[in-house]
Amino acid sequence: ASKKAASTVYFEVAGGMRCCDLKVGSGKVAERGLLVGIHFEGKRLNGRSLESSWHLGPTPHYIEAGHSPDFPALGEGVVGMAEGGRRELVIPPRMNREGADEVVTYIVELFNVSSQYGAGIGSSEKTSSVETPQVTSEDVKPRAWWRRLLRLG
Repeated sequence: ASKKAASTVYFEVAGGMRCCDLKVGSGKVAERGLLVGIHFEGKRLNGRSLESSWHLGPTPHYIEAGHSPDFPALGEGVVGMAEGGRRELVIPPRMNREGADEVVTYIVELFNVSSQYGAGIGSSEKTSSVETPQVTSEDVKPRAWWRRLLRLG
């Protein structure tokens, strides 16, 4: 039996990005402003790989749902996903990284939805302040190890 996507229906979100849930998660839902742990892989429309967070190690990359200034599409793309979910994003140039002028696709996997808020768009709407999670040396070890490996090769 072949694996099928949870849906083949694309829906549009803010900025003109189109999304398709490849797997619907069953955990906590990523609400705007919450910090979420993701892994992602980006490709050009011709299939060539752009980047992958998996190459940086097993530790998820944390962003604020709905607010990712360096890469707006990732922030918007995770809003509404549940932990364990996998979503394809078709990203127009205006939501891509600064300086990128092409349509790209990303697969985003949501591993963790924190109960803490980021410092972006949600911060002015909150009535109490919540600290950003502290990153420990254990969190960055896989990334540092990979960077050293790249310098050796």
